[in-house]
Amino acid sequence: RNAMQTRSMTTASPKGHAYADSLFGRTLGGRYRLLGLLGRGAQAYVFEALDGATGELVAVKFAPTGVVTDTGLLRTIRESEVLRAIAEPTIVRYLDAGREPDGSAYLVVERLVGASLATRLDSDSAQRVRPRLQDVVTVVASVGRALDVAASAGLVHRDVKPDNIFLCADGAVKLLDFGLARSAGSSALTNVGSICGSCAYLAPETAMDDRLDARSDLYALGVVVFRWLSGQLPFDHQNPLVLVRAAASAPRPSLHALAPSLPAEIDCFVERALAIDPDARFASGRELSDALAYCLSCVSEHASA
Repeated sequence: RNAMQTRSMTTASPKGHAYADSLFGRTLGGRYRLLGLLGRGAQAYVFEALDGATGELVAVKFAPTGVVTDTGLLRTIRESEVLRAIAEPTIVRYLDAGREPDGSAYLVVERLVGASLATRLDSDSAQRVRPRLQDVVTVVASVGRALDVAASAGLVHRDVKPDNIFLCADGAVKLLDFGLARSAGSSALTNVGSICGSCAYLAPETAMDDRLDARSDLYALGVVVFRWLSGQLPFDHQNPLVLVRAAASAPRPSLHALAPSLPAEIDCFVERALAIDPDARFASGRELSDALAYCLSCVSEHASA
């Protein structure tokens, strides 16, 4: 029942469920009554809430002052500003935002019904279900479009991963969690020398934060594709520094070797999607998703990876 999540490697988590329980029934902005906890990230809680003005269920990201850091409050405010400026069916829909008298910040978005891609991948792995290639193509096309829309607005998402890709029950695909998003070239809400996002999906240039642009998000989407089709990450290590070094220098693994039923051309896709040099990567989400669709077009569902 995930709706949206905020995660950061560099900050402490909010207080536990006991504190979250104490928030149930609280009304934010004189309008949104918190009903139940949907998720808890590093800098905010996500609640299901009842909109008293419309009678509809919504999702509310709540960053209470005194519980989260100032950075958490700023990220929630920044995410509100980002989503308010983007109206796109493949991005979670902004509804409202505000501040409480004590300084706490909240963001209201549409309540989604379905599951994250991370949940889907974990379930498929546990049940040894092979990926449906058409599903991969459809989801990647939607996320690619979302990233192109964000890029056209000058934004870098910075946390593209299966947890932030939501598969709605009605078939729609939504990109979530713009809490780490920022304008290309703008200052980051990150301590010097720290890393934001999920290490396994970080582009090599992430270690030099000022260089981040839309191609960093496309790299992350390439990692999502690799994991979905192979069942494993291209680079995986418990030590984040080792992981980042591998992404910056190691040869790209062969997806065809891991999933022989896929065409050999899939390795050309991987080499470009996960290129160390951003200039060598796909130029847009549309270009990436079209290339993937072409690679998978000759493979029947009976020969799925």
